[in-house]
Amino acid sequence: MDKKLTNVLISLLVILAIFGIIMFVFGASKNNIGPFNFQVDQPTLVLRFVFVLLGLLIAFAVYLFTKDNKAWEVGTRQVVWMAIGAALYAIFSFLFNGTVFVVPSLSQVALRPAIAIPMFFGYAFGPVVGFFSGAVGNIYRQFSAVMASSIAFSAFNPSATKASIEACDTVAFGPS
Repeated sequence: MDKKLTNVLISLLVILAIFGIIMFVFGASKNNIGPFNFQVDQPTLVLRFVFVLLGLLIAFAVYLFTKDNKAWEVGTRQVVWMAIGAALYAIFSFLFNGTVFVVPSLSQVALRPAIAIPMFFGYAFGPVVGFFSGAVGNIYRQFSAVMASSIAFSAFNPSATKASIEACDTVAFGPS
């Protein structure tokens, strides 16, 4: 077996192991972590592992069919384009996040014109550049949105600040 193929298989097995560890370590507690529910006593546990295995098999198939393609090579130029794409995507998705484009009668639909940036970078500079631009730009956008909303909420809402201080006081010292 080829050394590169062996490394890919080991990487995919490590991803599966990490998923299993996350499920069973976080699933041992009865508390949810944010919006995530890792409890292992659910009937959907087997389906979770089936879908993760299916995703890993699809990733392996994509690797097998495209392993000799030059589009997957990453050099200095691609790293620079990754950084530019991630920064542009983070900035534009943060600017266009929210209710800039309201679609009538559809409450769960958001138009995000910034998604064109990682698609363009993926088409122009390769799939790795596009993936990195989208993933890192989205992570930065979410982080900056959470930080901006928490700063704005606490700084410009005195009653919320007072309520959070009273809640911390109640938790620390008991009800008054």
